[in-house]
Amino acid sequence: MSGETVTLYEAIGGEPTVRALTRRFYHLMDTLPEAARCRAVHPPSLEGSEAKLYDYLTGYLGGPPVYVQKHGHPRLRSRISQRPSVPRKRRNGSSASAVLWTKQSRTPGSATSSGRRSSALHTICRTRNSWLERLDNLRPLILFLSGIFGAAGVALAAAASHGGDTRLLGTASMMCLVHAPALVALYAVGRRVRTATLAALVISLGTLVFAGDLLARHFLGSGVFPMAAPTGGTAMILGWLIVAAGAFLRSEG
Repeated sequence: MSGETVTLYEAIGGEPTVRALTRRFYHLMDTLPEAARCRAVHPPSLEGSEAKLYDYLTGYLGGPPVYVQKHGHPRLRSRISQRPSVPRKRRNGSSASAVLWTKQSRTPGSATSSGRRSSALHTICRTRNSWLERLDNLRPLILFLSGIFGAAGVALAAAASHGGDTRLLGTASMMCLVHAPALVALYAVGRRVRTATLAALVISLGTLVFAGDLLARHFLGSGVFPMAAPTGGTAMILGWLIVAAGAFLRSEG
């Protein structure tokens, strides 16, 4: 018996313990006010999520590979490598957090308080992307647009220098040249300022509409659509207000 290997799954009691852990985990998610945001991204019934977590934990802890048999390999390494880099302590999967957190909450004399449980759940919730975090996939577009705006701004400035009534070209050039470096800056801080990507996209849209309308009026004699320039200007203003709102949201870095 001394040479026999005992898995963690067997050591903690096998199926009954793992089921109790997953049941407790989702019960806390369903009842803690602090978990409301995390609960909101789950379906109305947590039975399916609980079953999947049970299947995953069973194999993770050394039991039967039921998750792989039902759903295939989770490919966590591949998924994590495609996500923004975060500190290792915040990259723990919900499985390990659920085991430690739930086991502590059931241990007499444990120092785990309601506040610490909610903190653990908040960490798990953060592993799920919010709608702001999902916008992070569009960050390369911001850098692309900054280059386009910079090039367009220089070209329009050159065109405006040839004389004639070039006020519209000059204004369009100024808007492009002002916002091109701003987009580069927002791209650079996108991982630290939660609203940076959203703000950059809104500013980009506003600049495209505003400058595009001025160019249409200069070359074609009419705007892109009624009130296009004011609409684009409003979008640019809104984008900068979104930048300001980032000061009040907790940084991801």
